[in-house]
Amino acid sequence: MDSEKLIILGHINPDVDSIISGLLLEYYINNNTSYKAEFVIPDQKLDNDTISICNRFLIPFFKHQRDLTTADKKIILVDHFERDLENKEIVAIIDHHPTSKIVKTPFYVNEKISSTALLIVEGREEFFSKELLKLAILATYVDTASFNSIKARDEDKIWAEHLCNKYNFDKEQFYEVGLMLTDLTNLEAAAFTGLKKYNIKSRNIEVSSLQMNGKDNNKEKLDKIKDIIIDYFIKNELDVFVLIIHDMSKMKSSAFKIFKDGIEIVEYDQYTSRGNIIIPELEKELINHNFEINKIKEKVKLKKQSKF
Repeated sequence: MDSEKLIILGHINPDVDSIISGLLLEYYINNNTSYKAEFVIPDQKLDNDTISICNRFLIPFFKHQRDLTTADKKIILVDHFERDLENKEIVAIIDHHPTSKIVKTPFYVNEKISSTALLIVEGREEFFSKELLKLAILATYVDTASFNSIKARDEDKIWAEHLCNKYNFDKEQFYEVGLMLTDLTNLEAAAFTGLKKYNIKSRNIEVSSLQMNGKDNNKEKLDKIKDIIIDYFIKNELDVFVLIIHDMSKMKSSAFKIFKDGIEIVEYDQYTSRGNIIIPELEKELINHNFEINKIKEKVKLKKQSKF
């Protein structure tokens, strides 16, 4: 890498961990290396839940929102390991989502850890201010649903609690935010909370997730959200859409999986992880489905006709 500015990108529709990881890495590179970096958020709109947390903790995400330009050539990915970028060179990847894919890039780190922010900061705490360490802790609580997610590690919880005690941070505040329920005021927006897009074995896959206070308590809204997603699935000619529903009252999850040949519902006895459980399962499961037919489209067509 030469003196050309490095552009740091979180994943599309960045969540709290993705945004904070970008901020942390930008700070670290600009203050501790000979390189210059800029964290950029090309997305014009973020999830309402993400915006709410950023505003609460005074995270100026909007200052980093801009389109990529032809001058932005060298890219560092944080909190994801692949992205289609025309005429760009991915020079580094820092992530915490396991994958069986072979990733070829000059610098690649992908570890099983509770958050990408923690991966950037741990062992380098002395290089970050108290306020930036606070954000790293926040990202870790949010990304693990306050250490209830299956991807959360005990040693990471100890790390977070140690820093909370050292700097007198409000641990209860972090815990509360990590368990924050999805805003269901706008069901259209809620349906695509945390939306991520994948290309697995040449299949177009999208995944969103909800944190709800009991599925039964929100059955009517959940049914409407599922209808919204099915219409979206058909309109965008997707191969798979997965809606992950986290029941925060029981700390259990379920996956509403839409394939062209049918719908599956999988129940989990824990707060499951998209990157650690759902996506690896899909990589194995795709071979069992017929993508040449579209029963879902016909099913919806019949359902709409039966209303008249």
